[in-house]
Amino acid sequence: SAHQRFWGHMCLAAKVPGVVRLAREALADGKAVVVGLQSTGESVASPNTGGKSGAGGCSTAGNILTELLGGCARKFLSPEALARLERDAAAMQLPLNPLDHVVDALGGPTQVAEMTGRRWRQVRRERGGAWEWEERSAGGEARNVKEREEFMSGRKLVAIISEAASTGISLHADRRAANQKRRGDFKM
Repeated sequence: SAHQRFWGHMCLAAKVPGVVRLAREALADGKAVVVGLQSTGESVASPNTGGKSGAGGCSTAGNILTELLGGCARKFLSPEALARLERDAAAMQLPLNPLDHVVDALGGPTQVAEMTGRRWRQVRRERGGAWEWEERSAGGEARNVKEREEFMSGRKLVAIISEAASTGISLHADRRAANQKRRGDFKM
């Protein structure tokens, strides 16, 4: 249900500061970092789903809340009460999509290898700048293979992998790979 998805994404967003802190500590200790997550949130946070980027970025939880208000709340509330609730919800500062937040906090797409099934991501061109939608390079599974190669070669020391992309991908410190650093492995 939308309620469960909303709170699931809120809980995921609450983990971001801790994961970022632990990842930075692992990098400072000379390790490579792998972050695993189950959901990218793309089904409710992309330009194709009406997700708006900009100064504050697109909030997965915010989009789910909007969907929830547009669905069941419309059946039970007067038009005036619904309008007030929608106005209050729009004023809330709900957290950014957790995946985009982690990627940005750990250096952005040039520093973080992202292996997911999503087609769109939010990026900032400069630190503290506005968020923009960026289409991930074409190629589907091939783009994940390229990102894996960048991590395993050591060009990128942080990898984020979703459950959907994890089949058949190993990020262990393989003797045949240049990136022999010990791994800090964190799950969201």
